[in-house]
Amino acid sequence: MKVERNEEIFWTCPFCALVCDGLPSPFFKDGLIENLPSCQKAEIGLKKALTKSTKKDLAFGRKKFINLPNAIEQIRSKLRKNERIFISGLGVDVAGAREVVKLACKFNAVVDHKYGDILSKVSKSIQNKGALFCSLSEVKKRADLLIFLGTIPNIRTPRLLDRIEKEGPGNSKKEKYIIGDASWSEEVMLLKLQKLSAFISTSDKQYLDDDLELLMNKIDGSKYTAIIWDPNFYSDYAEDIAILLVEIVRHLNVNYRVSILTLGGDEGSLTMQNVMVWMTGLPLRSKFSLGNLDYDPHRFTLSSLLKKKEIDTVVWISCFSDDLDDSLDLSEISLILIGHKNYGNKLDKIMSRTKELIYIPVATNGIGASGYLMRGDGVSIIPLCKLVTDGLMTVDSVIKELLGEKEEGYGDV
Repeated sequence: MKVERNEEIFWTCPFCALVCDGLPSPFFKDGLIENLPSCQKAEIGLKKALTKSTKKDLAFGRKKFINLPNAIEQIRSKLRKNERIFISGLGVDVAGAREVVKLACKFNAVVDHKYGDILSKVSKSIQNKGALFCSLSEVKKRADLLIFLGTIPNIRTPRLLDRIEKEGPGNSKKEKYIIGDASWSEEVMLLKLQKLSAFISTSDKQYLDDDLELLMNKIDGSKYTAIIWDPNFYSDYAEDIAILLVEIVRHLNVNYRVSILTLGGDEGSLTMQNVMVWMTGLPLRSKFSLGNLDYDPHRFTLSSLLKKKEIDTVVWISCFSDDLDDSLDLSEISLILIGHKNYGNKLDKIMSRTKELIYIPVATNGIGASGYLMRGDGVSIIPLCKLVTDGLMTVDSVIKELLGEKEEGYGDV
């Protein structure tokens, strides 16, 4: 791989919802990756994306390695013949997301992200109660009280506190308060928030316990409070918690300044959701059918349609990670895998799970290609710069080939 950047240039990391920019750019020295950022997710993502695949980044189809044009033609043929297609994974940037929507429209496919359960629940809460948002920059510059649900979410977003807590000119000194702890079940957290909501809306102190009274005193003494939560930690009750938080903050804002920072957007999920809405007017978990679009968040999930045997082909697209949900039963379907080059090291295992496999490795935006990702706060679209030249096509360029669109170049966006 040809290194195009060095340690003097800043880098933007695509491997979590924060899409951290301004990081020192990694570089190669004596065959090793140097200048790695102090973030575990970024380090793991970089090592996977920059380590050479043992399969030499080749396409794969009909149980053997093949050239790229052959793989493209095999996928075209499969999509034309099969009628029950589900497109998932969807770890893509903006350009990739646009082409995914076109692909789904052409082949009458269902579209959903691998994190579709959480996306759907948060979307439903917005449809029911609306939403209150704030940006990372707003929290950093204005908030003096940070309230977290259960724990500080530094596993999925390791540099969160670095992004919102740094002191300096124009940045407020911050106090942190955690409602409950990591041992709390989702039901316990939901009950606590229901009590808080009841007190704020009625001023009836029977709903207050010692913890909530302390919390209200802290809010009363703050100039700007930010409630920060990650719905992925509350997968069963994400919709209910999102609705409660909106109700709580709306009532609090009568007398205080309070906002909500909902952390989401891992592996391009928020990018894909927003591009889908921009282009079609409907969110993910929708099915294209002869130019029409049917949205059903309960029916159009990959796991449920696999169980009902209503799918014959899964198109799994993922350029930011090499995950493929082990719980999915793919034994009776054809799998088209357009994804991270590290899948090339797992082909034997993947083949054992599916009836037929066609695989094309693609570049990771922010590593082998430039691109754009929506940050997890839903406010900004962040540009990604190419770090190396790895000779791989991007997701959008592969799909353009499948659709027969004119391609402007490989390995870039």
